[in-house]
Amino acid sequence: MPRLKPSCNHGKACRTPISNFGIAFLVIGALLTLLGFSRGELAATISGITLLLYAFLSLICVIVTRLFWRRILISAEWSGLEYITLHPAPSVNHPRFFLFLLFCDIRFYVRYATKPENPDGASFLLSVPVTRKEIKQRIQPPPRGVYRGDTPLLLISDLAGIFCLAIPQPDTRTAGTLVSHPESESCTLPILPPGRSGQYAGKSTFKRSEELYETRSYLPGDDPRKINWKIFAHTGELSIREGELLPPPSSEYVIIVNPCLPETPRGDTHRAAMQRGATMLRFEALVRRAAQVALYLSEKKRIVTIMTETENGACVRVCVAPGEGDSKDAILGALASCRVHQEDTVQALMAAAISGKPETTYLFFMMPEQKAASVSRQSNVLFLLGPVLDHPPQLSLRDKVARALFLDGAPRDTLNTGAYQARYAEALLTLKKGAHDVQGI
Repeated sequence: MPRLKPSCNHGKACRTPISNFGIAFLVIGALLTLLGFSRGELAATISGITLLLYAFLSLICVIVTRLFWRRILISAEWSGLEYITLHPAPSVNHPRFFLFLLFCDIRFYVRYATKPENPDGASFLLSVPVTRKEIKQRIQPPPRGVYRGDTPLLLISDLAGIFCLAIPQPDTRTAGTLVSHPESESCTLPILPPGRSGQYAGKSTFKRSEELYETRSYLPGDDPRKINWKIFAHTGELSIREGELLPPPSSEYVIIVNPCLPETPRGDTHRAAMQRGATMLRFEALVRRAAQVALYLSEKKRIVTIMTETENGACVRVCVAPGEGDSKDAILGALASCRVHQEDTVQALMAAAISGKPETTYLFFMMPEQKAASVSRQSNVLFLLGPVLDHPPQLSLRDKVARALFLDGAPRDTLNTGAYQARYAEALLTLKKGAHDVQGI
């Protein structure tokens, strides 16, 4: 299903009541009318007057429809991020609710953006036609990210898209924050360091021995779990074992996706745009593989911590332990907010992640173009370099023509180029020479 796009030039309808098409429509109608009167051409006069009359009637329909709909509020409910249900109220049972649909297009419109004040951020437009008393429509999830919605609008336009008037819907619950989770991507799972790093235990363990010299007489207030029942069976006196009940291991896996993109070619040339697009696609593939590794560790009863950055550059730590709520939703929600930028802040992110626990394993996901973080020798850091892409399939001439005519300008198989493979091999060799533990992902 293609992503929903607004009609009748909704992107500018919030600012102007007439679209670009409407301006051209009126100009052509006026020119034909003037030409017909000045030269005495009946066909041009009739055509121009017809266009102007149609525009005038369309404007009347839009204004009258807005007058009747100005008191109607739209309540919207999201079902995850796949379906949205609209409930127009009140007065929807009146016949005019359906009558206006014959002359006007009525849509519920919201603009979402990851960076509302920055045009470089990702955005998508929610535009749902209001056609009945309850509307449930499937929405294609937008690209990964945390989106903030503007004030919802009820857009009323004529069927030709000449005029468009907006009615703000400030009371709706649609505006707010929407989190689009990354989809996990199947990949070769890394060989994780051995030991108890990241292992989660559900019961306490107890260091003890059955030797008599490690026991003493029971005193009120002692932990009854320490009672040595074998000694009680022989002597009839309560004794407890010396030692302490140990808590579950608190070690964990900390996942960090390098947010610092390399310098990408600038300019409006087609080649520069292709390289920037390929870099972003590789980064998204790296995030999806990080999600796959994190979900695998969570399924294996491991403690997983996701380290990300906020828009202000602050470090956020999201710890997900097995059995505590929806682990999958928490992991994907944390990776959804993984932002990218050109500034080199990876050292600050790694410094905030390193906790000094020798049993903690840090999984650092990075692309070949990115800089590796400097870590101490005492830290257990595994560098996961990627994404390692499969070789593109051999396409027939028919498939090549179909791709060139109908598919996007930057298909996934163009990511696996010889230049990228050379950068990958060089980065892998550099990390190994630095005595770092590195694997492909």
